[in-house]
Amino acid sequence: SGTFSKSDGILIPGSGTVGNANPYPSTVDATFLTGVVTNVTAAFNGLSHTFPDDIDALLVAPDGSNVMVMSDACGAGDLVGSNFTFDDAAPGTMPDSGPCPDGAYRPTDYVPGDPMPAPAPPGPFGTTMSALNGVNPNGTWSLFIVDDAGGDSGNMTSWSVTISTMIIINDVAPASPYPSTYTLSGYPATLSVAECNVTLTALSHTFPADIDMLLEVPSGQNAVVMSDSCGGDDLVNVDLAFDDYAGVFLPGAACVAGTYRPTNVGTGDPFPAPAPGGTNGRSFGDLEGSGANGPWNLFVVDDLGGDVGTIADWNFSCSALDYLVFRDGFETGDTMRWSSETP
Repeated sequence: SGTFSKSDGILIPGSGTVGNANPYPSTVDATFLTGVVTNVTAAFNGLSHTFPDDIDALLVAPDGSNVMVMSDACGAGDLVGSNFTFDDAAPGTMPDSGPCPDGAYRPTDYVPGDPMPAPAPPGPFGTTMSALNGVNPNGTWSLFIVDDAGGDSGNMTSWSVTISTMIIINDVAPASPYPSTYTLSGYPATLSVAECNVTLTALSHTFPADIDMLLEVPSGQNAVVMSDSCGGDDLVNVDLAFDDYAGVFLPGAACVAGTYRPTNVGTGDPFPAPAPGGTNGRSFGDLEGSGANGPWNLFVVDDLGGDVGTIADWNFSCSALDYLVFRDGFETGDTMRWSSETP
């Protein structure tokens, strides 16, 4: 999960008193989020306008999913430096005729069907923030604002979008997304993996022995993280870490939070494409020699019916000999460590 902000300012409209805002759209880039979207809120900061009923504001996700967060609301009274949050969990919508005090509101559209000029997507538009759920969060999020009537104008200081994500472990199927991917770049081409570990944050499942999980590194090498472990008792928001040097494997019965060696009880379980085929690695030592740059894929499958789960987040950390990483570059002669937290 993360919050992504744009503070360059928006003129509403870009010139005169009617038309598209400038910029149109205003954009933020979401990166390094795992899972699919499970909740989105948007914040408008420092919104001023002499006739706020003129404002149409459309939020668009990277895949084109969208929601009209504010349209034809708040009446004729001036907005001066107003701060609004748009959230499905807010107690109500914006007033039609105003005033609109600072606070949280549900998306509000009093005149559905107002057109938004290209490159905004065509309508009909979503009416709740949940219209954005289930999509890949990574990429460009766009805010399209139009002033749809003449005579008034305004501006906004900044805006942001807060995105919550999870890996959804579907019943007898690959997880969503499949795979969950971090893509790294900018590391020395000569760097090669010497040691890795993986962490799972808030893993929940109603029959965790159903879970098969595989880590694939940029070279295509791979290792099973966990498979057919932890028995049939519910896991509820349990944090698990995996390290070749841990003292124990995951048990076959109920698991508790802790650090374990990669554990593959039911060897030979297949992972559907695009996961790599063939024999999968049994320890993170099988990842040695890969470079850092490229996609790091986590494939998760539920292999028996009747149960489901979620993973709030996952991360990895790896080291390689002969490099030391600094904020402004690399230096040879020591051990470098990098991770999905610090691309």
